[in-house]
Amino acid sequence: MIEVQSFIKSEQGFVDVFAFEGTITDPDYIDGALLLRINGVELINQAMWDYVDQLWAYFTSGLLALAEENAFETCFPDQPVTVRFTPLRDQVLISVDCHGEVKAVVGKGEFIREMATQARRFFERMVTLKGIDRHAYDNEIRQLAALPASYFKATTHDE
Repeated sequence: MIEVQSFIKSEQGFVDVFAFEGTITDPDYIDGALLLRINGVELINQAMWDYVDQLWAYFTSGLLALAEENAFETCFPDQPVTVRFTPLRDQVLISVDCHGEVKAVVGKGEFIREMATQARRFFERMVTLKGIDRHAYDNEIRQLAALPASYFKATTHDE
């Protein structure tokens, strides 16, 4: 099971991006966080906050690499956190290194499907917020749309 949430950091603390009603004051540096939990293992949490839109853009590139059977590694935009996606046949090993490495394995199709869905929802929500140009994330949305359709059809061996 994959749980993903996106947050914007505001004066009120971390607010779910879908509940955020404020204005983005600096669209080049949007503080926020992700929560990523796989099979009960918390890989990313709010303590690892960073530029959340840039992080989602990095993860979008990682999903494309993974769909082509390539490993992917990135660092958070402005934090000493390393994230790796390593394909293992029909599964993927996700590892996050922040003061120690945390790992989880999940079906590759399930991971790509859920992360791509959440990334797209995030980018589509962001362009509705005050202070964000409505075309700011067109490139990322196009990249996500380029993922093979087969990843969006659930299979029993993915789950």
